[in-house]
Amino acid sequence: MSRVRATSLVLVNWRAVFYENYALDRNVTALEGDNGAGKTTVMIAAYVVLLPDMTRLRFTNVGEGEAIGGDRGIHGRLGNPGRPSYAVIEFDLGNERLLAGVRLEPKGEPSVELTAFVISELPRPLALQDLLLLRVDGQDQIPEFEELRENAVRLGARFHRCRTIKEYFTILFERGITPLRLVSDEDRNRFSDMLRTSMTGGISRALTAELRSFLLKEERGLADTLVRMRGNLDACRRTRSEVQEARTLEREISGIYEAGHAMFSAALAATRERAEEMRRRVDEATAKRDEAALERERVVRAREQKVEEHEELRALLRATRQGLQVADVALQRLVHANTIAGRIAGLEAELASSEFECERAEQALERAEAERTERARQQARAEDDFRRAADGLASLQEGLAELHRRADAHRMVNRRLAEAREVLGVEAIAIETLAAQRETLRAEKQHIDQERGQIDERIESSRTHREQHGLALTALALMTKAPRSLEGAYEGALAALARFARLEELASQVDSLTGQLARSREDFDRQRAARALARSLEREPDELLSSTAVKQIVHEVDRAIVGQQDEIRTVQEQLADTRRELQAHEERHTRLEGRAHRWRELDALAARLERELGEGLRSADELDVARTLLDERADHLRHRRAELMIASEQVANEARALEQSGGAFPDDLLTTRDLVGGQLLATYFDDIEPARAGWVQARLGPLAEAIVVEDARAAAQQLSATDRELDTIRLIEGSQATSFVDLEATDISPSRDVIVEDGVALRVTRISERPTLGRKARQRRIDELRVRIDTSDLERAEIEAELGRISGRRQELALLTREIETLAAGDPTDELRQLGSAKAEANQRGQALRGRFGLALAHPRLADDARTELARATRGGSLAGS
Repeated sequence: MSRVRATSLVLVNWRAVFYENYALDRNVTALEGDNGAGKTTVMIAAYVVLLPDMTRLRFTNVGEGEAIGGDRGIHGRLGNPGRPSYAVIEFDLGNERLLAGVRLEPKGEPSVELTAFVISELPRPLALQDLLLLRVDGQDQIPEFEELRENAVRLGARFHRCRTIKEYFTILFERGITPLRLVSDEDRNRFSDMLRTSMTGGISRALTAELRSFLLKEERGLADTLVRMRGNLDACRRTRSEVQEARTLEREISGIYEAGHAMFSAALAATRERAEEMRRRVDEATAKRDEAALERERVVRAREQKVEEHEELRALLRATRQGLQVADVALQRLVHANTIAGRIAGLEAELASSEFECERAEQALERAEAERTERARQQARAEDDFRRAADGLASLQEGLAELHRRADAHRMVNRRLAEAREVLGVEAIAIETLAAQRETLRAEKQHIDQERGQIDERIESSRTHREQHGLALTALALMTKAPRSLEGAYEGALAALARFARLEELASQVDSLTGQLARSREDFDRQRAARALARSLEREPDELLSSTAVKQIVHEVDRAIVGQQDEIRTVQEQLADTRRELQAHEERHTRLEGRAHRWRELDALAARLERELGEGLRSADELDVARTLLDERADHLRHRRAELMIASEQVANEARALEQSGGAFPDDLLTTRDLVGGQLLATYFDDIEPARAGWVQARLGPLAEAIVVEDARAAAQQLSATDRELDTIRLIEGSQATSFVDLEATDISPSRDVIVEDGVALRVTRISERPTLGRKARQRRIDELRVRIDTSDLERAEIEAELGRISGRRQELALLTREIETLAAGDPTDELRQLGSAKAEANQRGQALRGRFGLALAHPRLADDARTELARATRGGSLAGS
């Protein structure tokens, strides 16, 4: 992350200052002037921007003189009370300009209301005066807060009003401007003290008085010296005792330190991983920022397009207003048309009545047609019966067969009817009740199906019960180890369950019996250990049957412990020295590893950039040269991008004009055409071939913009009564327009020019290579313009991509510049190798010292264990046991 730098301080509407921009130096900015020149006012403005907290804004004059009554506090230093005052500091974030400011609005004296705000994404070439002041009628004015926000948005910046001071401090902290979030009062007090010290000189009167008393303190002589010497001797004795205690603590701390060192190493590795992750996120954020910049440019272009459309709509509004006069003329025609419409409405009502009568007649006709169809069907059946009867009369055999067929059908129906009466138990069934009887039988059948389903379920349940009963008999046979039988099964099951209940009760006692067994084994082990301890102390177990004998042995062990203390202290001091040496080696090793890792990254980055740029990047001068080359390349690409944008906009405007107006005609000419109700002569040539369009357009000359009307003189009088922008308008009557249309049939001359007799003069017009006369010619021209726009957009996209790559290389060069010392120091591999040898030697010495320390410590530790075991054996009476 690049370092943030404050570049300027701006005061607006302060006392004796309408607008002033104070440039801030990179290191120190000094204010010089007579008393009352405004030094304190400038300091207060900067202080308010960095710490807009009224509870901590207390000021005194920077100059030597006391402030006059009007200068005391912030209220007396503000300007015109009718407008707000502003204090703004500009910060350079590397790739972005950011303004942090405060609006100061005076209330009742001495109250002042502060409102903090932040303006980001500020364009580089934008002057702060254009942002912080309003230009009205050639004069600069102080904007209100809302006007300032609108001005910032209009200029392409992002304006954010901070609702609370905490939100303002959070934004400054996240942008790297303030060192802390300044949430607590303690942090704000420290920040306030730092600002006050850095702005007003650093030493207060209280510190000056204390410094004077310290430097000029009276020396009372030898007595004071002797008192101090005695105190020093007492302090030395106390120090010796504290050193002994410190050595004891050092042994305990060493173990803690080793564990902490391991934790620190793990945390360091995790931090490195997090740093790599943050670096990747920064790269992703940079890519997103570039995408946002491209999106912003697209929005700017869209805004410019909307502005153009707005201008076109304004022109259309003017044309509409002019067309309103034409509408007044058409109003009279509309009144006449309305009268005609009334008559038409009456006729339509009569027509609706006639249509209704017609529909009724059609419905009656449909009913008659349906009745006629039914009668025809009945007639067909009668004719069929007649035909069969006739056939029967004509042929006796066929007639008898027909009678037999009908008799069989009648007997079949009677038999089915008798079966139904028998099943239903009724004597007669009327034909009208057949449908009801069928529904009743269907319901009875559904009821029978339900009962059958219930019976099936009971059968299935019985089968399941039988299977479970069989499983229970099988389990009983396994438990009793007897053959499976139904006789006495119930009584046998009860007896088996009772027996298993007793077994379960015995199983519940297993845990308590296991505990008793473990305690018995522990007593046995303690007795065996006590006997082994007695043998290790070269005593027979029978010799340690009394507490007196045990105490004597413990006393001998204590004397042996005291004999090992001096050697242990010596080894501990040597171990401490070795640990400190290893710690120093470890710290240096960590630094060298970090430097080696960073050097490899920087070396790989520098090598890649050297391959891409073709320049050496191993010194600060070489980095400056490479940065200059990249900046020149970026400036050239931006200039080319601006040229392409302007050319693309011009081509787009031309194509849009050709699409919307049927040619490159002035807006006022189109408005005039609508006013007189005519047509452009050029529209008569819309179907002309592109090969003839150039010649015809040159042949027409200025007449290509002429308007064809029915009465040229009446149209001219109408135009003379209206305002227009065009000086000359050509009008042609419709009867004369055909003579110009015949120009299409004229042979095209191979010359590049067309010569036309114009009264007493000759007009020579060059044939255009890209004519706009005719729909096909215009479409071909529009297609050419669109191809140019696409080509321009493609080139601009390539320029944007190249600018993105240059920006990435610029950031990488900035990284190499910040860490040029690490890159110039070279690869620390040899230093790491030497340090590894030194660490190995120190580890060997430490291993040997730890061996000596273990041997020296083993005897006292064994003695302590023996003393503990003897005391435990004495208390438990283990030595007396078997």
